[in-house]
Amino acid sequence: MKVINQALLEKVIIERSRTSHKGDYGRLLLLGGTYPYGGAIIMAALAAVKSGAGLVTVGTDRENIPALHSHLPEAMAFSLQDQQLLKEQLEKAEVVLLGTWFRRRCFWRRFSQRGLC
Repeated sequence: MKVINQALLEKVIIERSRTSHKGDYGRLLLLGGTYPYGGAIIMAALAAVKSGAGLVTVGTDRENIPALHSHLPEAMAFSLQDQQLLKEQLEKAEVVLLGTWFRRRCFWRRFSQRGLC
């Protein structure tokens, strides 16, 4: 176990420039959240933003989007039913987080076979 002290924090937590934009800190795409079980994807998005991820986009069931925005209005969100938007977001993302939702859906195999996940 490693002790967290001031020296370690100064190595890990770097002050950001006042002129920077969240887009300077990466693009994260989170995919998951089958309605009515959207809590995990919302918590994952909250953790991503609070830990310093840049642009955070969440693909989830349409019904989860209002709850996501009530907790995290700065996150971008779209419905996973929009296949064209999903493809566009996958191409833009630098990091993709897949929820367990994808393990149960038939199109998971299509994404993994194309090398998108």
